[in-house]
Amino acid sequence: MKTTDLFVEQVIAGLLVMLAFALLIAPEPEVLLQGIGVVEGALLFGGAYLIGIVADRCADTLVEDLEQHHRIRFGLKRWRRLKEKTDKDVAPSEDPHPEDDQRAALLLRDTSMEYAGYIRTRMRLARVLTILLPALTAGFLAWTLRLAPLTIARLGLVAATLLAYAAAFLVGFLPGRRKAKPPKTYDLKDAGVYAAWAKGVTHWHAKGWPEGGEWRLLFANRGLGWFALLLALAGAVVAVRREQPLLILVPLVGLVATLLVGWTWWRVLETFYSFLVEQPPAPKP
Repeated sequence: MKTTDLFVEQVIAGLLVMLAFALLIAPEPEVLLQGIGVVEGALLFGGAYLIGIVADRCADTLVEDLEQHHRIRFGLKRWRRLKEKTDKDVAPSEDPHPEDDQRAALLLRDTSMEYAGYIRTRMRLARVLTILLPALTAGFLAWTLRLAPLTIARLGLVAATLLAYAAAFLVGFLPGRRKAKPPKTYDLKDAGVYAAWAKGVTHWHAKGWPEGGEWRLLFANRGLGWFALLLALAGAVVAVRREQPLLILVPLVGLVATLLVGWTWWRVLETFYSFLVEQPPAPKP
C-alpha cells in the first residue's frame, strides 16, 4: 500500500472525529470554517492526521474481538469444506486461516499487493465510519436543533456520547470479558478448542445462538450495538423534549446507517480473506 493512501485514510478519520466534536459542541460549527487560510488549512489537516491515527487505533481495538471471530468463522468454514470428503469431524492439523503467511506471500506480487491495499483501504474506512457514525448522528441532531451551548439537551447529548464510547472501550478490559476473548485460529488445532467452536461457528461463546446470527455479534462484542442503540434513544428523547418529534428520524436513520456500514465492513473482511486464500503460497527458502 502506498504511503499516500495511508495518509489520506488517517486524515479522513481525523476529519470525521473533528466534525463529530464540532457538531456536538459548537452551536454553529460552520462558522469555524470561515476565514481559514493556507496556514490554518495546513494545521487543520496536520491535526486531522494525528487525530486519525488515534481514531483508527481505537476503532481497531473496539472491533478486534469481532474481527477475530470473523477469522475463526472463515477458517472453520474453509476447514469444513476441505473435510467434506471424509466422515471424520476432527480438528485441523494446521492453522485453517494462516493470515500472516498469506499476507507474506502477497509481498512477492506487486499486482496482488495493490489490490489487497485497495481492499484494506475500504475495510479501514468502513471500520472507522461504523465506530464514528453514532457520534456524528448525535452531533447532527444537536446541529439540526440549534441547541445552545450550555442547555441540558446539548450537555446531555455530549455526556451520553462520551459515556457510550468510554463504556464500549473500557468494558473490553473487564476481567470476565478478557477471559471470553476468542482464540487465535492456530489454537483450533487443539481438539478441545476445535470442539467448542466447530459446533457454532457464528456464536459468540460458541453456543446459544442459531447458525447465521452474525449480526447479533454487534451486541455481544463489547456491547457496541447496545451502546449505539442507547445513544440513538438518547437522541430521540432530546428530539421529543424539544418538541421536534419528526427529528426522531435522525437517530433512527443514524442507527440504521451504522448497522449498514458495519455490515459493509464485515463483508469487505470476507472479501479480503477470500482474496488471501486464492493467492499461491510463498516459495519456501
